[in-house]
Amino acid sequence: VSVYFSPASATLPPNANIRMLMDAKTNRVSFTRAVFRFNPSQVQLVGEVIPGTVLGRAVEVTSAATANSTGQVVVTVGTTPRVTPPTGLFEIAHFTLSAVATSQASTASLDWVTGDMEVVERGQNDLPISATSAQLTLKSITTTEIIIDNGTTGYSESTGDWNNSAYSGYYGTNSRWNACNPPGSTASWQAKA
Repeated sequence: VSVYFSPASATLPPNANIRMLMDAKTNRVSFTRAVFRFNPSQVQLVGEVIPGTVLGRAVEVTSAATANSTGQVVVTVGTTPRVTPPTGLFEIAHFTLSAVATSQASTASLDWVTGDMEVVERGQNDLPISATSAQLTLKSITTTEIIIDNGTTGYSESTGDWNNSAYSGYYGTNSRWNACNPPGSTASWQAKA
């Protein structure tokens, strides 16, 4: 069997949606433990890893918080007794990556850890694994910090990682800040006319 990432190469930012794929060829795969590593000082998961549905049951999936700390993702999936094990091409899982802010462009990779992986055929036979890494091009990101006053009625934050600022707001309340990574963080105010 072969495992690979799709796309095989990506440029970040913007965020990249990545699929973990397996080509089982004619083998009926009933269990898969897939493991890959990345450099968490260069890229981070945005949200959780979502296991594919073809095998039917997720046994183990590393949380985004753990993966972003350790730089390793484990996805273990298997069939249930009533599911016919798949053959051919199918998705193991998918996830979204973002680049960590840096002033220098660089490269990174997603690398399979085949020594810690296992693919089992329906007849309980371990199958040999051929793995292809993914290459990432990381563009430089200039970090901008935004500080806003949130003292008025109707203030809300809809996206992004907002934190209390050390600066006092205009109305004597706290102000909020956001490092703009990932880009697109929003805050809004709604006033009654």
